[in-house]
Amino acid sequence: MGKKTLKGLRWLLIKHQENLDESKDERPRLQDLLNLNESLSIAYYLKEDLGQIRQQSGKAIAGRFLKDWCVRASGIKVMQTMAKKLQGQRTGIFDS
Repeated sequence: MGKKTLKGLRWLLIKHQENLDESKDERPRLQDLLNLNESLSIAYYLKEDLGQIRQQSGKAIAGRFLKDWCVRASGIKVMQTMAKKLQGQRTGIFDS
């Protein structure tokens, strides 16, 4: 995927899905972008999944959710560092 393809669309990767503007066709444009690159798509969905940690009903469930997320993220080289950092900060994450 070239830089020209990403130019002007990178911000779509940062937005949360619920904030995509339908009047600007952001959802289909994001999907087209994700269809171009499998690794990018996996990383994007991991980002979206991590945001669900706050919706878990308790610390134990959130802890299992984080552990599962870290296992999935560890399968992607660029996400391994983040997964390790999150695992090391578990106590701080769940006590705040």
